[in-house]
Amino acid sequence: INSFKAVVSTQSTGDPVNKTLTLKSENVNAATLFSFQENIVYRGSGAQTFLQHEAKIRFSASRLVDDAAENWLFGRVSNAARDGLKAMDSIIDKVEAEMQHTLQTVGRTLDESLTDARRSLDESLADAEKFIDSSITDAKLGVDQMARGVVEPSRA
Repeated sequence: INSFKAVVSTQSTGDPVNKTLTLKSENVNAATLFSFQENIVYRGSGAQTFLQHEAKIRFSASRLVDDAAENWLFGRVSNAARDGLKAMDSIIDKVEAEMQHTLQTVGRTLDESLTDARRSLDESLADAEKFIDSSITDAKLGVDQMARGVVEPSRA
């Protein structure tokens, strides 16, 4: 069985602001038998991807051949559009999973950094309190010793 291979020109346009991917295709070969133009728009909306599909097919053979060819081509186009939507959904799922992983990693790293900063601050405050307590104790001891005449005050 001979297999028909179509040569198609396709233009893809991504619009990150409107969250759309537009594919425009038309046949290059067999143009004397039929012309085929297709527009597919994938539109992201929240957790869903919507597909808008438009295909224009014009045949120049007899009506019997036209109907058979149209049915065959419509089936192929429908299957390709369905497969394209599945592929887009799969890509979106993978990107979202990677984003979630990245956000969790960043969140965990941020939490760890905050915990480390709190621990360091608590240790610094504890060291400062020990130093202040030690200084007060030393000062009291020095005052007591001076009061008893054991140590003479230093003169600057």
